[in-house]
Amino acid sequence: MKLSQLRTPCVLVDTARVERNLKRLQSSVSTRGLRLRPHAKTHKSIELARRQIAGGAIGICCAKLGEAEIFAAAGIEDIRLPYPLSPVNAERVVELLDQTRLSFIVDHRAVAQGWSEAMERAGRTVDVLVKVDVGFHRCGIDPD
Repeated sequence: MKLSQLRTPCVLVDTARVERNLKRLQSSVSTRGLRLRPHAKTHKSIELARRQIAGGAIGICCAKLGEAEIFAAAGIEDIRLPYPLSPVNAERVVELLDQTRLSFIVDHRAVAQGWSEAMERAGRTVDVLVKVDVGFHRCGIDPD
């Protein structure tokens, strides 16, 4: 097919370039002894997430709980939400835990307590990262 025959809008992907970039990023991280968990908010592609993981990424990050649900349903086994998540979402999180390893951030003691109670009621555990205020007083839990 000629370029002039494509119906627009359409997306053209140089797959060789994508593969080179994926390998370059993974290599850069691996040679430094680090682990890669790329954010899927830019590509929002299950196929690209699978390729990243096949290439050595330990999982992905998603911007929203709904995105995490889509990637989990597609078989992505380790997802992090790198933003605070309210315990109001406990039911959805419990459902996700049946499909994937999930982790997210808490940035307030009351939120951490809410998650602790919600997971105890559900008889489940979830990986939580605590955002600590390092002195800028913008967000996070006071380190004291």
